[in-house]
Amino acid sequence: MCLAASETETTLCACGYSYNAQEIACAERIRSHAAQVANRSWQEEILLKKRITDIQLKKHGTYSRHRSPSGEKIGWSERRTAEMLGKAPASTSLDIRLAEALERYPDLAACGHKTEAKRRLARLQKNPALQSTAEAFKREADLQHYFEQYWSETRLSVDWELEPTRNLGMDILAKHRREPQWLVIELKVEQSSDQAVGQVLRYMGLVKRRLAKGDEVRGLIIAYTPEEGMLAALSMVLNVDLMLYRVLDGHLNLYQASTEVDRAIIKLMDLPQDEQQQIMQQLMKRGISAYPPKGG
Repeated sequence: MCLAASETETTLCACGYSYNAQEIACAERIRSHAAQVANRSWQEEILLKKRITDIQLKKHGTYSRHRSPSGEKIGWSERRTAEMLGKAPASTSLDIRLAEALERYPDLAACGHKTEAKRRLARLQKNPALQSTAEAFKREADLQHYFEQYWSETRLSVDWELEPTRNLGMDILAKHRREPQWLVIELKVEQSSDQAVGQVLRYMGLVKRRLAKGDEVRGLIIAYTPEEGMLAALSMVLNVDLMLYRVLDGHLNLYQASTEVDRAIIKLMDLPQDEQQQIMQQLMKRGISAYPPKGG
């Protein structure tokens, strides 16, 4: 259980686990151990509750309403784990569910507390795309729906507020929260060509004529993989930026698309997903991360 003692040293571990009986045999010791673990981290706390339940279920089987001839309870349950630890049954069950999720989605361990982990888990369960790779967005409409629903959780929302597109045809329209600026966003889920640059410029022109009233209008293309033609076209346009998206740690992340990063990410497409994520994490450690486009 806690590795505080070995079977060769004693038959009863410091945490209350009996090596002979192969079960938690001392409620007082496991409560003390659980309190120490809870002070270290929420991750260890919930995993311990699950571990206790698994050990006791293996030893005693599933709980039954029937009693033994001596009147003792038969089998084990999460409620009995809660009783052993002196905790509320409801919160104990929730912690065990979260521990199970933590084993399925190890990235949840990066959350600072249980509440944050539960919020991220709810989003993962609601959005299957965030459980794997950015390739899970099969259509631009799926990506558009994500941005519309979770705009406040993106880095762009710090400076830009969503605006209705007013049937002008663009994927997303935003207005700067402090400056007289508009942002036209074009989304691309597949390899993006220079045609996307023409699209966003056309929508920028419509916003300039019908909405801007003298305000500056900027463009942003959010894509998965840009073609060299797009990079060449963007190098000649000063007011249109490019960002690339990837799904890491249950979040959709945006990355500034400098030439060096573009080429690195394109090469990643040919690598296994686990290698892609490792390299992306290294890029983030070097300071390549999401931030608002120029002017924001």
